[in-house]
Amino acid sequence: MTEREAFEMREKIERKAEDQDWLCAECDRSLHAPGAVLQWAHGFPQTDGNIAKYGEAVVHHPLNGKVVCSLKCNQTASRRNEPLWEAQMVRIIRETIRREGT
Repeated sequence: MTEREAFEMREKIERKAEDQDWLCAECDRSLHAPGAVLQWAHGFPQTDGNIAKYGEAVVHHPLNGKVVCSLKCNQTASRRNEPLWEAQMVRIIRETIRREGT
């Protein structure tokens, strides 16, 4: 990851954390709590297959993620085995991207 990409990821995490009132999206723990390690948790995973299938803009869109406080919460945030949810979320994200682009 380049310095620029790392900076953009930190900004993305901070914007989403602010939207979440600085609470973990999985356990409601304060994201400022001692030991909290802020992470971006994708709803459907950022696998090479998903990136090839949907594109990076969809996979990394803010609607496909939330901020969590730990690896444990990151693992529970995944909706990896929910193809109907994934298909619906991809549709919503694509519509959002289309609206934002016009």
